[in-house]
Amino acid sequence: MQKKWQKILLGCMLMGLLALCAAGCGGDEAGGAAGNTLTCTLEIRCDELLGSEAMTNEDIAPYIPEDGTILAEQEWGFAEGDTVLDVLKTATKEQKISLDFENSASGAFVKGINNIYGGEIGDMSGWLYQVNDVSPDVNCSAYKLEDGAKVVWYYSSGMTE
Repeated sequence: MQKKWQKILLGCMLMGLLALCAAGCGGDEAGGAAGNTLTCTLEIRCDELLGSEAMTNEDIAPYIPEDGTILAEQEWGFAEGDTVLDVLKTATKEQKISLDFENSASGAFVKGINNIYGGEIGDMSGWLYQVNDVSPDVNCSAYKLEDGAKVVWYYSSGMTE
């Protein structure tokens, strides 16, 4: 009889341990934040395409959301040393948003997001980013994020903005 109680007690203990492990392995609320202690927000917009000739281009019009928001502001986790490009790659992969970029000696160049490429509304149009409402003069693959940063990728009619 004592062995039966030992088996029951051991089984309960194992079930309790499994329950604790399962509870501790759950993901964070923030997209891509599991295992990371630093977070930033990321938003992807293409407002400048609304009402432009791009809306009549049947190749890209289906990819332009009605409100210009490709990815609404969302919190993302990242590791120390991660860049703006690292978070963009994580978010677009997780949200199944297409991302096309090219690496070069001077850094990465984001050619397209959500099947919307530079040059859609003029030769100087394309994707730019801001961190905390400032347009950095550093390539997205070199700009290391700080905890709490607000990153916005946006489609611009002029790459000088």
